[in-house]
Amino acid sequence: HADRVCDLVAFGDLDWNEVLRAAAFHGVLPIVQHHLNAAAGDLLPEQVKSYFREYQRTAKMRNAFQVQELANVVNTLDRQGIPTLVMKGPVLAHYAYGDVNLRQFGDLDILIPASSFARAVAVLKEEGYVPFQKLADVKGLRKWFYLYLSGQWPLKRAQGVFNLDLHTRIMPPGYSLPADFDRYWERSRAIHLEGASMRGFAPEDLLVVLCYHGIKNQWRLLKHVADVGALIDSTPTLCWEVVVERAEAARGRRVLLLGLMLAHRVMGVPVPSGLRWDMMRDPEIVEVASILIASLHSGGQTGGLDPAQRGRLQLAMQDSFSSRAKYVAYSMMRHVWSSLLKPGKPDNE
Repeated sequence: HADRVCDLVAFGDLDWNEVLRAAAFHGVLPIVQHHLNAAAGDLLPEQVKSYFREYQRTAKMRNAFQVQELANVVNTLDRQGIPTLVMKGPVLAHYAYGDVNLRQFGDLDILIPASSFARAVAVLKEEGYVPFQKLADVKGLRKWFYLYLSGQWPLKRAQGVFNLDLHTRIMPPGYSLPADFDRYWERSRAIHLEGASMRGFAPEDLLVVLCYHGIKNQWRLLKHVADVGALIDSTPTLCWEVVVERAEAARGRRVLLLGLMLAHRVMGVPVPSGLRWDMMRDPEIVEVASILIASLHSGGQTGGLDPAQRGRLQLAMQDSFSSRAKYVAYSMMRHVWSSLLKPGKPDNE
């Protein structure tokens, strides 16, 4: 697509403010910068070149601090006998893009066994991590309910310079992906970043997780689709039979098919012919994908899916009646939390 990119830059009469705004909104500014510089760097307006240089300088500095902090957290918990799996962030950037600076990430996300949660929080408190203000006084039943519904506990250090989401499950309980830390750990891969070693999901597990993550976020941002596409492109040894097997074991075959359809139609990522056929013969997946792609093309101007569309997306991607019932029950519990138990808004968070 390099020639097409050059033509757009040279003759497309682009609104560069809108290009940069949309790229930032969709969380793909680093990869847009990378490919624009590679394909048409000499043709870019000087103000765009200057913007990219400043963005790259600050992003590299921030990412280096984030990677070092992540390594410190992982090593601290490891010394206390608490295993960790890094969920996204720099490990996903390394997996999918080959460079931690080619993917935006803010919060650090790590998965730990649920049985280690209280001990992990105590250990991290010694390192200066405290709950966000909105959760500082949440205790007892309210804390249990929050942990059950979200599966994570947000912490911060250095007045919010570092934010850490401590996960005890990958997805909230309304989704069918199991919270089986031990199996994910057994299949995990060692990743070495900035001289530090940490563990991330096996590629087949990560692909399924990314598709679930997209569903959870209504595939609202292009970065969710780009992550799926980049992981597939960067993993020629990906075992598709294992991917399908693990999606089906989680009752998430439709979740997987939708993610693959979006990556195929938006990013041009090759997908095995059998899976492409399965996508195209499911009219609901085709229709939902078309709605999501139209929303992505709006560049965030439409505000994403409306409530009815969001509800339809979530229910349409459930593989069984029991899964749909489970999601409805989860939604009702979230409503109870929002209405009766949710803590007040935090100060500047």
